[in-house]
Amino acid sequence: TDTTNREKRWAMRTSVNCAITDSCFFRLQGGFSLERPNFDAVYGGASLEFEFTDGWFFRLNSRYYIDTGEIENGLSGFTSSAPPLETFELGAGLRWQGVHGALNLYTAYYQTEYESLGEDNAFLQNLYNDRRWGIVQLSYTCSY
Repeated sequence: TDTTNREKRWAMRTSVNCAITDSCFFRLQGGFSLERPNFDAVYGGASLEFEFTDGWFFRLNSRYYIDTGEIENGLSGFTSSAPPLETFELGAGLRWQGVHGALNLYTAYYQTEYESLGEDNAFLQNLYNDRRWGIVQLSYTCSY
């Protein structure tokens, strides 16, 4: 990525999908980003999904992300850039897959951990605050 007044940001991502059996699937994904002078980010995740009866699937999912904080080229005496961040998600889902549609229910635990703010962005302490989230997602997809 080439952004005005910044160094180029380089990124790579990959995924591997494996069918363990006819009804069990394992997925890995990962990647990283680099931007000089001092931004690095790495993420990875894994999921295991199996069909326990015709059209019904159960999934376990996990994801991890860490970065060194947002780069900002501001000239003022303060910055809104985010400090280094670490996130983690662990969840489970149930999906029904039909011929023309799918119904998905997913629930997860998600946490964000920020490093301490510097004096130049301490006024954003409520924005960049460590959090523990509960995620519940219900979705329906239809295709013809």
